[in-house]
Amino acid sequence: MCLLWLTGGWAQSGSGWRWYQPREPEAPKWSLELKYGDFEPELEDFKTFYGEETTNHKAIAVGYKLLRAVEIGVEYGQMHNVGVGDLPLNGGTGGEVDFTVNPAHAYLLLRGIWGEDQTCVPYYGGGITRVAYQQKIPNQPSRSGNAEGKHRRYGLQFLLDHSDISLASEMETDYGTNNTYLFIEKHHYEADVEGIELGGETVFVGLLFEF
Repeated sequence: MCLLWLTGGWAQSGSGWRWYQPREPEAPKWSLELKYGDFEPELEDFKTFYGEETTNHKAIAVGYKLLRAVEIGVEYGQMHNVGVGDLPLNGGTGGEVDFTVNPAHAYLLLRGIWGEDQTCVPYYGGGITRVAYQQKIPNQPSRSGNAEGKHRRYGLQFLLDHSDISLASEMETDYGTNNTYLFIEKHHYEADVEGIELGGETVFVGLLFEF
């Protein structure tokens, strides 16, 4: 009897008895990423104006799986800093400058996944980038605009479902989440505006939810 429950069983229909085989669960089609990391900009003199070599970078991404190992998606991020402005008359710095960068990416991602219970999944991807930026300095005209470029990313995803099976079951029941991963990612993008590089490199840590 236990074997019948695990592998199949007999079911009665209007025309009599027939063999019933449980359907395999469908592979997830959608993914949602929430991530946070340190961005190291390629902008010259960044540390001079903002006091540190890196800044916080938060992002959200939504992907659709063409195949289990092939995904396309979009990502939107934000970086915001407040630093000191440039004083051209004396060659020093002073005042306050408010600088915001919002990179958006469209990507193709390849994942090295061979089974739903795979604990560690490597991945690599890249695509096109569009960056919106805005700079505000008191008593000066603000500057804003867009720049286009490209990006690449790679990392490792670690399946969390086995670490807490009851929580994984609740996530699937309440939110329809098939799998949850913790991941670490290295992400680099390039975007140039008037000879000034707005790109750089981010090391992300995040959560991936598959539906």
